[in-house]
Amino acid sequence: VSAVGDVSVTNLAYQQIADGADLGGYVLHMADGAVTPDGDATAELTDMGGPLELHAIIRFAAKDHSGTLSGSVKERSGAPPALLAQIDNLTQLHPRDSQGRVPVELEFTL
Repeated sequence: VSAVGDVSVTNLAYQQIADGADLGGYVLHMADGAVTPDGDATAELTDMGGPLELHAIIRFAAKDHSGTLSGSVKERSGAPPALLAQIDNLTQLHPRDSQGRVPVELEFTL
């Protein structure tokens, strides 16, 4: 089992995030060796512009059908008010770093 390459999405929107506003584009990058023989996987997620600066690593554990997204987010100039409010809510959990980014750590199951 292997996967190498990039998956790109543009004009990403989801009603429960920023009231459905366009969140921009993102690239999921899987380097050579990103998928281990036991099915675990690691990928890098970055933005391609838009209202949200995002840098994150996604790790998936096949045995547990669980994963984590670890990284940071930061609003860009012109971000919609609903997105600004949601990022402000995140700062209640983790304060901004010296560059104004908000650390995020999300766990999920599949």
